[in-house]
Amino acid sequence: MSRNMPRRMRVKSKAIDPTRIGQLLRLALSSDQAGEVTSAVAALKRTLKASGLDLHDVVDAVEAGLSGQPAQQQHARQATWGPPSPRGDDWQSMCWYCHHHRHQLRPDQKAWIADMLLGLGDGFDDGRLRGWAMQELRQIVAGLDGMRR
Repeated sequence: MSRNMPRRMRVKSKAIDPTRIGQLLRLALSSDQAGEVTSAVAALKRTLKASGLDLHDVVDAVEAGLSGQPAQQQHARQATWGPPSPRGDDWQSMCWYCHHHRHQLRPDQKAWIADMLLGLGDGFDDGRLRGWAMQELRQIVAGLDGMRR
């Protein structure tokens, strides 16, 4: 009975597995073997049919994914990715923050941060970080934060 109804009004009979759909699409679109392509498309159709969907639903999902709205959502996710803001009293969190944003640092700063993370250089005294090194780290982090805004 649901076959006679318009596609949008059909009841979805089973939850769809997006990973499986993706695997089958990749195989169908990337293979240069005709038999493999045919088999992948047939498996894709069977998987969609079991979920009460068809190829039009896949195309609608692709079109929605390529439109502007999901891209803005993806950009919002990317904007929040990265290390958390470092604590001003924790030299390691500041060093890792600087290391993550090293593409924005000068070459001498990059090298100094790498040495700090390796425990090398003149910023340490008997295993403890010197006061001037902590000040330098804070200035570098402040400069990075100023660039990011």
